[in-house]
Parts: sequence; structure tokens; C-alpha cells
Amino acid sequence: MSGRPVRKTAEKGRRQMDRGRAAQQRSRSRSRSASFYTSVRHLQDGCFENLVVKLRSAVGMPPNLDSRKVYSNSSSPRGLALIIANDKFTNRRLPARPGSDVDVKNIKKLLAGLGYDIFANRNETAEQMMTTIKKFSKFKDHEKAHSTMIFVLSHGRYDEIMGSDGQSVNVHDFVGQLNADNCRFLIGKPKLFFLNCCRGALHDLGTSPGPSTSTSKKETALRRRSKSRSKVTTEEFFHQSINVDFMVAHSSFPHYISWRCTANGSWFIQAICKVFSEKAAQTDLLTMMTEVNALVQRLECHEDKREKQAPETRFSLTKSFFFNPPEPAAT
Repeated sequence: MSGRPVRKTAEKGRRQMDRGRAAQQRSRSRSRSASFYTSVRHLQDGCFENLVVKLRSAVGMPPNLDSRKVYSNSSSPRGLALIIANDKFTNRRLPARPGSDVDVKNIKKLLAGLGYDIFANRNETAEQMMTTIKKFSKFKDHEKAHSTMIFVLSHGRYDEIMGSDGQSVNVHDFVGQLNADNCRFLIGKPKLFFLNCCRGALHDLGTSPGPSTSTSKKETALRRRSKSRSKVTTEEFFHQSINVDFMVAHSSFPHYISWRCTANGSWFIQAICKVFSEKAAQTDLLTMMTEVNALVQRLECHEDKREKQAPETRFSLTKSFFFNPPEPAAT
């Protein structure tokens, strides 16, 4: 009889200790990032040495691909591309973003090599950013193009992008300007967003590999019940949705910061330019984004802390997408 309360007390004590450790870890993480906007300003490590943005050429797409399962991307130009880069801010709490100019330079080289016409804007307020994406959605040239790409580089929070005035744009509202309701010219065509912004104040301090855990019976049962309740097939959902054919790639996981090297640009953009330059002629988009994730994950900064970063990509693409870059013009 007396053993039971002792076990309960011990278990309660362990739970309290675990909660205490978690709270301490969150507190340490928050204190490290009390001003997370300034924490990325002077980063000098975590750069790719000798990054050269020059596409490797290849004739056509890889063989044995079913055209019914691959998006067309052979128009000239392949599509329109928009860059919005905010690196100077009128709001004092938002510091400048040195290294962003390097990112823009590399993105422009990449987009030109991929065959896109480029529109680049710099240091826009939140209102101007929304005006820009709305105008971009109305460009009639989208009608003949096969895809579109949008890069946004700025400060940010969880689901917000900061304008140069310190006001924010909601990510979902921004991306939604290209859905089927707002942009009829891009229905059925890939709409690719690359958002290089912090998504919070937390620092990713990494971890070491440990024992793996298997999915619990309870989780498996919940998944089965969820599937059995669904009466709409995947194909029916995509047929009805106005939000299909999107990819939204974030530079970091929700609530975490993104890192930028003042000399060579941000980790995320460097990785995209490196992987796409080397692989775009033969490799599909989502495979390349997986490689981008792996490349960023291998980087570290602040040697004593070994801080990390993990990009996140969400997509509603229904086919494979290959950039199919044009052959470079003869010189």
C-alpha cells in the first residue's frame, strides 16, 4: 500500500524536473535571441567558399519521364521571376541586412541561367510589397509562360515578412495573390516561392543522434481513423482547390532564426544557388530542395555553440517539376 504513493511521488518529481529542464532550455534560447534581428548581422562563418553561379548545361530532360506526370517548362522565357529584397529599414529596431546584396546578385545569375525574365525591387514597405505582388499577378506575360518564381529576402517572424518600414505582410496573404482566384494566367502552372526570412527568435542548437523511436500504436490508430473518415480523394481535392501547384520554401523552421553571412550571403540562398546551378539541368525541383536542406543542415556557426538551421518546404505540386534550362547563348 505504501509503495504506490512513493512511485507516484517519484514520477511526479521526474516530470517536474523534465519540465524545469525544458523551461531552462527555452529561457536560454530566448536570452540568446533577445534581439534576434541583430544576431545575424555579423556572422562570418557558415559560408560556401568560391560559390560560382553558373548552370551546368544538358540537352533536354532526363529520359524515361512520363509527360503526363511532369509539368511543362519549355516556354521562352520559362516564366517571370520576382525578387523583393529588403536590406535597409526605417524602423530602428530592424537593423540592416549586410550580405543581402550578394544574395540578390547570385539569384539574378541563377534566374537568368534558368531562363526567367527578372523583376527586382528593393527596400519596399509592407504596403508596397503587397502592391508589387498584386501587380505581378496581373502581368499578361504569365499567360504564355510555364511557371513563375518569387524570392523574398527580409526580416520576418513566424508567418510574417517585414517591410522596410517595420510593418509586416502575412505570408499566406502574400502567397495567395497567385492562387487560381487571383491569377487566372497561372492556373495549372508551378508557382515557386523562396522566403529567406527569420520565422521567430529561437536558436537551433542541434542535437546528437540517439535511440530511434517507433510510431506508437495510438498514433497509428489515429492515422487509420483519420484516413477512414476522409471521403475526398487526393485527385478530387486538387481538382477543387485554388491553392494547387504551389511550392513555398522557407529558410528556417517555424519559430527559428535564419543565418546570413555578411560576406557571402545567407545560408539558404547560397545553398539554392549551389544546388540548382549544379543539378537543375537533370534533377527535379523537390529532389534539389532535399539537397538544399541537407546542405544547410551541415553548416554551423559560433563554434562554441555549433548553431544550426533547417529549412522547411511545403508544396501542393501534383507533378514533378524540372527547370529544363535553355542552352546558354553562344559567345
